Amino acid sequence: MQEYIDIHELFDKYIKKELSDSEIIAFNQRLNNDESFKQEFGLYKDIVTGINIASEDYLRGKFNELDNKSVFSGKRVMTFMYLAAAVVLVAVVGTGIVIKMNQKQQHDDIIASNEQNIVDDDSNTQVKPEPEKIQAKEPDNNEKLLAMNTYKDNYKQYPNKLVPKSRGEIPKDSLPLAMYYYDNQDYSKAELLLSKLLISQPGNEDIRFYLAMSKMATPDVKGALEILLALEKEKSTKYYYSVVWYSGLVYLQSNDIAKAINQFEKITAQNNPYKASSEEILKLLKK
Repeated sequence: MQEYIDIHELFDKYIKKELSDSEIIAFNQRLNNDESFKQEFGLYKDIVTGINIASEDYLRGKFNELDNKSVFSGKRVMTFMYLAAAVVLVAVVGTGIVIKMNQKQQHDDIIASNEQNIVDDDSNTQVKPEPEKIQAKEPDNNEKLLAMNTYKDNYKQYPNKLVPKSRGEIPKDSLPLAMYYYDNQDYSKAELLLSKLLISQPGNEDIRFYLAMSKMATPDVKGALEILLALEKEKSTKYYYSVVWYSGLVYLQSNDIAKAINQFEKITAQNNPYKASSEEILKLLKK
């Protein structure tokens, strides 16, 4: 086997499998026959393990600074082990200190950044204060009582002017059957059937109007108002003044006096069957 001035180089090449086949055979024979060589190799492997953990490049430089011949001779083997262990310890502790310092610097940077953001936010808040939110005024108890009483005094269900009362068998799922339920004040069944009929006839103003009347009696106030307001936009509808009148009553039912007044004022602008009643309601609501 080639003679290596630095025994560490031999050990290193063996561990890295860089020796030739003949050198490996000679190395293994010496390892089996030379107890001192075996101990030295075992010590080297322990040190290399420490080097790999702590930082191989750093410790290898420290390792090469030692007098190998003197260290691996006689009683000084233990001294080398202590030195190697100290080097490993210093490297590990030193690495930990560097990591901690970096973490602390990152932490300080984050804190400083957050503090600056807070200052910037405060400055922006001072320059651009948030506008005060205006909440809608809730009706007081007197207004609610006024709306409720006015509604009760004026609400009457719109009569069935669409289909005469049937004296014979009523067809199933038909407009006459829906109006039969309507006449008998079974508004839930009338609403259900009219809703079904509206699917196949979405533009039918008769079905839409009586569906709104049925919902109002259920009472599905929101659903009734949605249909009535949609019909109101279609001013050519034959139900126009009835639509405006009943939507005004729905607003009273919902305690929205301001919107109710707006609807009744539309009615008083022209002659129609609801004009006189609307004028009386306006006198009450505007007191």
